[in-house]
Amino acid sequence: MAKIVLVQGNLDERALQFLAVVERYRGPIPAGALLAIAEHESDMGARGYNPEETSGGHAYGPWQILEKHFADYGVSGETVSDLDASTRGVARKRKVAHQYIKELVPEALKDLRFYTYLLYASHYAGNQGLKDAMESAKNKYGKVTVENMRDWGKREGLTHTAERAEYWEAWAAAQRPFPTEKLPVANADSSWPDGRIGNLTGDGHLPGEPGQPQPVSPLDAESGATVMDAPLTAAPTVLEEKRRIIEVAGAAIVMLIAALLSYWGIHCVGG
Repeated sequence: MAKIVLVQGNLDERALQFLAVVERYRGPIPAGALLAIAEHESDMGARGYNPEETSGGHAYGPWQILEKHFADYGVSGETVSDLDASTRGVARKRKVAHQYIKELVPEALKDLRFYTYLLYASHYAGNQGLKDAMESAKNKYGKVTVENMRDWGKREGLTHTAERAEYWEAWAAAQRPFPTEKLPVANADSSWPDGRIGNLTGDGHLPGEPGQPQPVSPLDAESGATVMDAPLTAAPTVLEEKRRIIEVAGAAIVMLIAALLSYWGIHCVGG
């Protein structure tokens, strides 16, 4: 029997704990996709054990990993409930699925729902199972869609999770840049591999500090072009946005005064 440790707190508090480690390991995968999967699998760590057998075994931990797959995810019965260790393993596996999606269904990178549907399918069927299903649909129908691809009897769950990804992507964006107090440790007895608890960038800085890149949404709202693999850019803080507005307003006032002085100067000379 694997060790079961539940993630504590209400949904938002649990989600913040997930987001802290998801941001560390997700790579090109949108945070919203992984958070939606975590919500469907374990209600963000509120459920640590599935009493129903799936594929001849039980699923454990925040990502509901089957015991027979522990080694594939780099976890054991002792660490499957550790949020950092299990998220690292899940992200590593899903990055392979992301590459398959990018190669076989690149249009999915422009559609967060469709992308999440495919990504979550790999959590059920494995990376090779997803790849085979996409190739089969593409060869038979000329393209991959939700309707023409094998669903392993999980279409309802896949569809619901895909829809939730949009909510969680927007929620994650609202948390950036991360204040230090919003970065709780995954479990009380865990820390990052390099010993710096709460460090997401790997170099001693927290996201949002000067000079640190910020994650971006997987979609460009205006053009629809994917920016999943684009360089990361800093998101302005509320204070920075207010400062920018004041600077723009100040510049407009200066231009207005200059125009009025010029107008008065011309008319005074003329009079």
